Amino acid sequence: MICTYFLANLYEMEGDSLKSFDCFREMVLSRGQVGTPEFKRAEILFREGYLEEAVAELKKVAIVQIDLAASNISIGIRYFEEANWKRSLA
Repeated sequence: MICTYFLANLYEMEGDSLKSFDCFREMVLSRGQVGTPEFKRAEILFREGYLEEAVAELKKVAIVQIDLAASNISIGIRYFEEANWKRSLA
C-alpha cells in the first residue's frame, strides 16, 4: 500500500482507524523513525487495543515531516525570489 499523510487522514475521517494506523505506521517505518517515543507509544497502545490513541501518536511523527517539507518549499521560494536559481532547485 502506498501511503501518504493525506490518505491516512482520509481513512481516519471515514472511521477506519485500522487502515489509518497501518498507513501512518508504514510512513514512519519507511522514514526510519522507529526510535521516536511517539512510535514506541503507538506500538504499545496498538498492542493493548487503543487504536485511536495509537493513530494519534503516529500522527505526531508524520506531522513533523510535513512541517519539514513546507519549510523546504519556503526556502526554495525565497532563493527563487532572490534569483539564486541553483539553490532554489536544490
